[in-house]
Amino acid sequence: NPVPEDTPPETVVGLFNVRDRDSGANGDVSLEISPDVPFAIRSLQNHFSLVTQKSLDRESTSQYAVELIAQDGGSPALTTTLTLLLNISDVNDN
Repeated sequence: NPVPEDTPPETVVGLFNVRDRDSGANGDVSLEISPDVPFAIRSLQNHFSLVTQKSLDRESTSQYAVELIAQDGGSPALTTTLTLLLNISDVNDN
């Protein structure tokens, strides 16, 4: 579903459960996103939410490619990447 452009900051727009079946620190997972998007990751153990970080403006950007990077606590750390396409829907702002 598209995210309305009038969505207030800190609104959850996605939920993720990221797991690594290794034990100990190797099983700990961190999740980061690309820095150039108006979204942020909030975490509680291996549960993550993607939230809006600031106001959105569909007229300037109608779609965001949000890159999620998961990394485990191993040495060397293993990573995997997923790209989410988030469409922004127009709201009559006149």
